[in-house]
Amino acid sequence: MTSRHAGSESRHIARRIVIEGDLVLQTPAHFGGGESDGTTVLLLEDPLSGSPLLPGASLAGALRHYLVQREFGFRAAEESGSLAAQLFGTAYDRNRGAQSRVIVDDALGSGEGHLLEGRDGVKINEKYRTAEEGGLYSFNVWTVGTCFSLRLELCLYQHDPNDVATADDADRLVGALATALTAVGEGQIPLGGRKHRGYGRAKVTGWRVRDYRFETSEGLVDWLQHGGLALNEPTHASLYQALGVIEMPEDARSFVRIDAEFSLEDSLLIRAGADIVDMAHLMSRNADGELQAVLSGTSIAGALRARTQKIAATLNVRHAKKLIDDMFGKYGGDREISEESEPSASRVIVEEHLIEGGLFDPVQNRVRIDRFTGGAFDTGLFGQQPVFANEDTMVPIKLELRYPANASEEELLRVDAEAGLLLLTLKDLWTRDLPLGGESSIGRGRLSGRKATITLHTPEFQNEISLRDSPHALSPEERDQLERFVTALQGLRRG
Repeated sequence: MTSRHAGSESRHIARRIVIEGDLVLQTPAHFGGGESDGTTVLLLEDPLSGSPLLPGASLAGALRHYLVQREFGFRAAEESGSLAAQLFGTAYDRNRGAQSRVIVDDALGSGEGHLLEGRDGVKINEKYRTAEEGGLYSFNVWTVGTCFSLRLELCLYQHDPNDVATADDADRLVGALATALTAVGEGQIPLGGRKHRGYGRAKVTGWRVRDYRFETSEGLVDWLQHGGLALNEPTHASLYQALGVIEMPEDARSFVRIDAEFSLEDSLLIRAGADIVDMAHLMSRNADGELQAVLSGTSIAGALRARTQKIAATLNVRHAKKLIDDMFGKYGGDREISEESEPSASRVIVEEHLIEGGLFDPVQNRVRIDRFTGGAFDTGLFGQQPVFANEDTMVPIKLELRYPANASEEELLRVDAEAGLLLLTLKDLWTRDLPLGGESSIGRGRLSGRKATITLHTPEFQNEISLRDSPHALSPEERDQLERFVTALQGLRRG
């Protein structure tokens, strides 16, 4: 039997491309290992320095998943010989496999001021829209501005005995890795937990690249002397330019994306813990380290889910609960896994945003009234500190509905109906009919639409539809495109 170290079996590494970059969080991120301290879900930290830790396995998994989606579509199975398999390895069977060509280091975080931030969550009863008993929990996140030092190495071979990839594939592999890393650097690939609700988006400031070529003895000696050191190369704004990439993988994904801006009509309160008042609006640190009001992705998703359920019930849509669960995800709980209870991830992606403008300092004192006597309850006085609107207040909302790959004609009609549901909820947000946050019964959380861009993306075409102040500004063709989604929803009505 020939040794794997023999020349005929060796892959003959021809090049090593080292890529470094500074990844800066644009939204809070949770990189955890599932451990908790009581009801608080903890973050991963470097055991020696206590610094924030982004595991290399998390980054590699996110890059691989993105490439599979881009090559085959959302919820598609990875195929043998795919770009992701060539870059990140694959298992042929229990005893044989190909190792990853990409070496991803753990990244340690750094930053000024407070890096750690606490967030609260609560499970809401879908029927009564109140908190479930025992449904309150908390978790920690790394704040906006936390910087992680990324380092990756791509190994390219002259020969691979398993024929997974050869030197002829170098341009495709470099292009694929550059595309995935660029997507991370532009915030298209969120990292860590709760990424479908806006966490873990980042940008990379300054890519550094060095290409070690082993065809010559000088290149090999250069690698042996400097390969393990940090790069001092010039920074590049574009990774494509730094790597000389011309060929990029085609995009097989299909989705509908909504980017909208709203004015706040009155006030908004997403509750968070506070020291001075009983209830204060959720705040988070911006890139400058200053506290700023936040519209959380979980609040948006919860309001959208509740409203789509009402719309589906009003229209008497068939299998409405299954439709909503497939859109926003389903929690299987502790029940025995079956077709009805198996959990699924959300296909509606919601981003978290900082609220521009607004007044946060005023405190509104309120009192709880005894409905029987008409007087105040004992100890019924409480204070609230919401975000109050001013003329500069701007609330951004970004949504994305992903189409599953290889869908049948019937499944495509159902997903078009889901897009119709999202458009109807956008209309309700636009016309102040769908409030966000808490205390909606006293007038908080009403929004008014300013502008929106609806992006329709498929492998065959891409189109953008812009809304300004009034939907009457749309062309007949654009109206027909949007009406198609609502018509598909009407087609699911019973009877």
